[in-house]
Amino acid sequence: MSITNMLNIGRHALGAYQAAMDVASQNAANAGVEGYSRRRGTLGSLGLGQDRRVAAGVAMSSPERVIDQYSTASARAAQSNAAFNQSRLSALQQLESILSPQDGGLAVRMEALFDSLSQLSSQPGGFAEREAVLFAADALANDFQTTRGQLSRLQDPINGLVQTQLDTVNDVTFEIADLNAQIRAAEAAQSEASELRDERDRLIDRLTELTGAQALEQDDGTITMSLPGGAVLVSGELASELESREIDGQLELVHYSPDGAERILRDGSSGGELGGSLTAFNEDVTAAIAELDQLAYGLATTINDMHSQGFGLDGATGRGMFEALAGPEGAAAMLSLSGDLVDNPDAIAATRDPAKLPGGSDLSLELSELRNASIPSLDNRSAAATLTQLQTAVGRDINRATAETRIAEGQVEAFGNVRESVRGVSLDEELSDLLKHQRGYEAASRVVRAADEMMQAIINMV
Repeated sequence: MSITNMLNIGRHALGAYQAAMDVASQNAANAGVEGYSRRRGTLGSLGLGQDRRVAAGVAMSSPERVIDQYSTASARAAQSNAAFNQSRLSALQQLESILSPQDGGLAVRMEALFDSLSQLSSQPGGFAEREAVLFAADALANDFQTTRGQLSRLQDPINGLVQTQLDTVNDVTFEIADLNAQIRAAEAAQSEASELRDERDRLIDRLTELTGAQALEQDDGTITMSLPGGAVLVSGELASELESREIDGQLELVHYSPDGAERILRDGSSGGELGGSLTAFNEDVTAAIAELDQLAYGLATTINDMHSQGFGLDGATGRGMFEALAGPEGAAAMLSLSGDLVDNPDAIAATRDPAKLPGGSDLSLELSELRNASIPSLDNRSAAATLTQLQTAVGRDINRATAETRIAEGQVEAFGNVRESVRGVSLDEELSDLLKHQRGYEAASRVVRAADEMMQAIINMV
């Protein structure tokens, strides 16, 4: 081995171990930075030197991020699922508080009406009993209107939340597209892009949490982001935009590709927080409104049909207890006491036989028995059973969303721990590496110093 070869070996080793210490120091310095992926370079032999007999020394490979693709994808999928259920759960809990208020709400009002009709059947000519029926019927109608209004107003904040989520989604997609361009340019120029990739990963995590989008890395280092339904949000340096639009009572996503092409995305096209909000709006609240309207329509029209067959104390017939409804749509919001009955207790029909006035009570007794009677327009369920089924369905959805959230959060923690165990920084490990590379650097320094001394000795001999 020549002295020159010794110097080259020492020089290469100094550079390699200095680079290795730089990597360990960088890792240790970023140990507390969220989303930082530790870097790793490999020390390797340079092979044989110029004389082909002695190795040329050691070199450090370009540092690369240490990541695990499987745990990363699994953690993102679990986070998306957890975000979906959490977003939906918040709306479901508000829905439950509206349909099952502490004062009993509609269930109590229906019972009060049937109780008043039962009391009227015992005293069909009594003024107080007739007043009680009017009060109970009016209170029931008002409670239907109030509940319907609360459900409709619940859609407004959900809609607002969707707009906020979409604003964030659009901002993040454009940032990812911009980072795609920077990463591709940097790596094409053989520059290190780990910091850019870390920042892009943080944005991908957020976009996945918001929409359930999936990431696919391309050969040029860029990432393509696609929604569960297949719509592409990011492709290379190009980003699409999303907005929402209410179509036939449903809040639909509208996808605008970079060339301006518009596409309506139907239910199931997104997950994450956005998907949970859309499900709450389009399925949970909308279904509750439709079922409440059907309940109001079925109960009111059944009572009206029966009541119109009876006679009031004034001998008149053909009057409903509630204002006539054209159909189920909007029925709960429009339900009100019949104008013929307002401030007119004598208009209440308690019998079908005018000859029994003022004492006939056959009709009022039949009306009171609607409490448990099957109503054809309510799928042959009673009004009380229909309301209970609606309340139970919401409670069941809450329980399911709560359980799925708990499961998803457990998966987030489990996969997150695996992900961090791979990419996260261990200060003990970095300190150990730092000391090891420091020893290597010191050894390389001694090689250089020995070669220098040998060279000086030869010079002194001349």
